[in-house]
Parts: sequence; structure tokens; C-alpha cells
Amino acid sequence: MRKKRDTFLINGKTCIHCMDCKQIKPIEEFGKNGPSWFQAYCKPCANARNKAYQSKYYERQKHKNTKAVMPGSPELELFINMMIKELAL
Repeated sequence: MRKKRDTFLINGKTCIHCMDCKQIKPIEEFGKNGPSWFQAYCKPCANARNKAYQSKYYERQKHKNTKAVMPGSPELELFINMMIKELAL
């Protein structure tokens, strides 16, 4: 079973600390992870971490999701004809 995180009461607001920036912030600055659990990172830190992850793995996923097309295949011919029609418009 998970240990509940330490909470602090500052100026009448419940606060917890961010695992990334190590600052104590009000719980409103954290996303929810279920009905009673909060994310480990505050929203600004979580956004920065997500952007870093997306930029790091975007190219890998982009190449992973493309289909290899052999030269002279009907799919390639169809694609080339479609692109020529789009450029002509």
C-alpha cells in the first residue's frame, strides 16, 4: 500500500511539495491522480516534463508509424499520383 504524502497547512491552504522543483505549493497547483491522490509534480513542472518527453520521442514515433513502401509498388504510384493532383490545384 502506498504511503500518503506529507501535507502542510500554510495560511489556511493545504499544500504539498513538488518532487521536481522541491517547492511547497497549494494542492490546486497539482493535477489529480484518482479521487484522492495528487500528481507528484506541480502543473508547470509536469508540463515541462511532458514537452521534453514529446520532443525527445516525437521523431522515433513518427518513423515507427510510417509504412515502408517499396519502389514500384502500387501504393507508391497511388501516392505519387495523389500528390501530383494536389500540387496541380
